[in-house]
Amino acid sequence: MIGENRHIARARLLLGQGRLKDAEKEVGYALQQDPNDHEAMLLLAECKIDAKDYDAGISLLQQAILLDPHSDRPYYLLGFAHYQKDNLKEATKQLDIAIQLNPYHAGYFGLYAYIYMEQHNYKAALEKANEGLNVDPEELTCLNARSQALFRLKSSDEAYETIKEALSIDPDNAFTHTNYGWHFLEKGKHKQAREHFREALRIEPTMGRARAGLKESLKANVPPYRWLLMFSLWLSSKSKAARWGIIIALWIGVRLATSASKSAGWQVLAFVLAALYLAFVVFSWIGNSLANLYLSFHKEGKYALTSSEKYNAWSIGGVILLSIIFFTLNFTTGGKTQGALFFCSIVVFSLAMPLSQLQYPISFVTRKPSFWMAFALIGLGVCTCLSAWIAPAVFTVFLSVYMLAFLVYTWAGSFSGR
Repeated sequence: MIGENRHIARARLLLGQGRLKDAEKEVGYALQQDPNDHEAMLLLAECKIDAKDYDAGISLLQQAILLDPHSDRPYYLLGFAHYQKDNLKEATKQLDIAIQLNPYHAGYFGLYAYIYMEQHNYKAALEKANEGLNVDPEELTCLNARSQALFRLKSSDEAYETIKEALSIDPDNAFTHTNYGWHFLEKGKHKQAREHFREALRIEPTMGRARAGLKESLKANVPPYRWLLMFSLWLSSKSKAARWGIIIALWIGVRLATSASKSAGWQVLAFVLAALYLAFVVFSWIGNSLANLYLSFHKEGKYALTSSEKYNAWSIGGVILLSIIFFTLNFTTGGKTQGALFFCSIVVFSLAMPLSQLQYPISFVTRKPSFWMAFALIGLGVCTCLSAWIAPAVFTVFLSVYMLAFLVYTWAGSFSGR
């Protein structure tokens, strides 16, 4: 037992440091000595969950429950794993069991509150967070959930007091700083947000949500992206039905306003409205990649980007540059390709949309329909441009097919949420 306890204690320490592989090795030593060690199995499950191998973690937790069905922690961890998999119904089911077995663990109520937040049920989230705080007034998960629910319910003063209380209890809590940062980001205060994300990463350098927030706060230096980000964050706080209602209403509103402007003889206003809406749609697709292109030259941002994000950004920059070259050549050169080059510039620019959805390095073993749709559209676009030189007689046919495919792709992408 002495050796077993030593391995488990070391595994717990390594897990806290984010050294998952080393922690798994120590747990393995403990399980070699006793394959039915409940605590070792729980630690191994936590390692798998932290590594985002949720299925493996769930399998281990189910084994742990068989060893000790009256232990509450495996059910809580099962709830957390299902929450991460976005299986909220199963997550609440497991949390109900955990709370039934141990109603005095405030953290369980905190996770429950976050599940309600995901469902946009902010009143229920607030009630569940308060329920946990009745058990432990200093439970940070509950305090963070409470502050977020209050922000959503427009009780900003009370929300600020709650999050300040959380920071006063533990000023070095990365989770609290990250939540504070995302709140400031929603309010358009990207400089204040950046400070909290940096502090969170100083405390916990591997925290993905803080790193993502830092990137967004840096990209918010680009005004168009800042506006798109605020709109996206505001939209994400709505239910799925409300989000679709807003998008459809925006499209109908633009169509009605454009038609009314044309009827009144205000052709210029109709053109401006249509152009602004088109710019919004295009930027909603490629804005993130363009902002990443800006970050790739930023002294701090370039270290925050992943390799995939960098390659993606450079590919978008490349097609935009090529589009400008084609557009320029159309007016500076003559010959049979004049005119066709103008349409080629449009085709090449439009390729930024499917390119923005690719992950690098490109893998052809993926089964995602979105990948194959994007790749097929890119191939069709390249063939369309090549036909302008190789087979000018069929260029218009290729162009027509490409434009139709592009419309189908954009609509399919919109309805699938890309």
